[in-house]
Amino acid sequence: MGQVDRARQVTTITTTRDANAALEHARRAVANVGSVGTTRVRVEAASNNTMHVALKPTIVGALHGAGRFTVQATPNESGSKVVIQFTDTVVTRPTLFGFIPVGPRSVMGIKAYERCVGAIRSAV
Repeated sequence: MGQVDRARQVTTITTTRDANAALEHARRAVANVGSVGTTRVRVEAASNNTMHVALKPTIVGALHGAGRFTVQATPNESGSKVVIQFTDTVVTRPTLFGFIPVGPRSVMGIKAYERCVGAIRSAV
């Protein structure tokens, strides 16, 4: 499975915690990730049941961010369901002469995203 396919996957976690507690644990887990390689992880906004996380490059002079993902917690009969989804991705591909594709597509910030998903899984 390539990076683009992994970024398109929606991760669903069920927990016995209520939705607010699950989202707070997820927020702490994401905040503890910090930086992964050349990508910095930062919680942008959090409302009553949704948290938006930005993946920003740590390289000076980078023209755009590496992407965004959301963490949404909704109550269910046994506790809550946490859904993690990449919402804004930047896909790159190496080219020859500026337009001939010569390699696989890659998603900027995929390693940081996957580390955040792992941290949220263990925290929730």
